[in-house]
Amino acid sequence: MPAYTPRTQVAQRTRNQVLDSTQTSTTLSTRHLGKCPHDKDRNYHRCGCPVWCQRNRKRWSAETNDWAEALKLVSILDVRK
Repeated sequence: MPAYTPRTQVAQRTRNQVLDSTQTSTTLSTRHLGKCPHDKDRNYHRCGCPVWCQRNRKRWSAETNDWAEALKLVSILDVRK
C-alpha cells in the first residue's frame, strides 16, 4: 500500500466540478460539406451545413441544418440527463 499524504487523500475524496461539467455537457459543431468555403472551421454555423452534437466522446447528428433549432434540441437533452 503506497503512503499517501493528507493532501492526496483529500484530493481523492473531492470531485473536480469543472471536469464533471465538461464531460456531461453537450456541445454543437458543424460538419461542413466538401463544397462549403468554411470547411476548416467547426465553430462557424452561419452556413447551411449539418449540425452535430457531441457528449462524452459520442457524436450524433442533430438532424437539422439550423443552429437555433439544434440549440433547442440540446437544451432539451441536457434537462433530461
